Amino acid sequence: MHHASLEDIKSRPGWSSISAVAKGAVYLIDENLFARPGPRIVDGLETLAKILHPGLFGEAATFTFTVDTTKLRSGIQMFNISGPMKVDILAIKSASNCTLAVTIQELGPEAPPNLKLVGKYLSIDCSAPTGLAFMLRVHYTEDQLKTLGVSEDSLKIYVWDKDGQRWMMLNSAVNKEGDYVETTVTYPGYFALMGVPAPAFWDHPIPLWLYIISLILIIAIAGVGVHMAHKRGMRAQ
Repeated sequence: MHHASLEDIKSRPGWSSISAVAKGAVYLIDENLFARPGPRIVDGLETLAKILHPGLFGEAATFTFTVDTTKLRSGIQMFNISGPMKVDILAIKSASNCTLAVTIQELGPEAPPNLKLVGKYLSIDCSAPTGLAFMLRVHYTEDQLKTLGVSEDSLKIYVWDKDGQRWMMLNSAVNKEGDYVETTVTYPGYFALMGVPAPAFWDHPIPLWLYIISLILIIAIAGVGVHMAHKRGMRAQ
């Protein structure tokens, strides 16, 4: 009966400092599923499970953040997500106060044949996108790269071009010490971290000097073999 919004909750004295509230991890649910004993308690448990572990139900996890232009006048606003994947959003400027809705999901447009998706798909929407600019950092782990066989140096953040129906590479920088890739974004959209699979050993090009040395060694070994065979033939006679 009391439909409170995230902004209402943040305006409560002291509540804005609560980690879950600051990260936008606030969910509005029907209290009757929890407060009134009855068969629907099972529905309440399922609702709670979907909130805590959305990936197990094939659902997306959404986080909301409030961009405050007053705070941006003296610096930046940093929003962190450490749920299904680790993401940092550093708001740099905005024409007006707005709400960022960040959704992390399993399914999305298929990656190009020469690329592999690292992590999950990331959708960022804004209630007032005009004049918005933020830095997007997508984190990865060494285990992810090892499992996928992706080269760390090839990691880039891509944005989905709805008109062209294709992934477009953004100007990205890899921070190997922090294990993340970052790029500056001036509009909301659909993003993904992708990398090029590392070539197999036999696919690496052989340097010319190594090819020449190998050829000389093969000729030398063959020459020694012919010489030894000739000597054995002479002894036999």
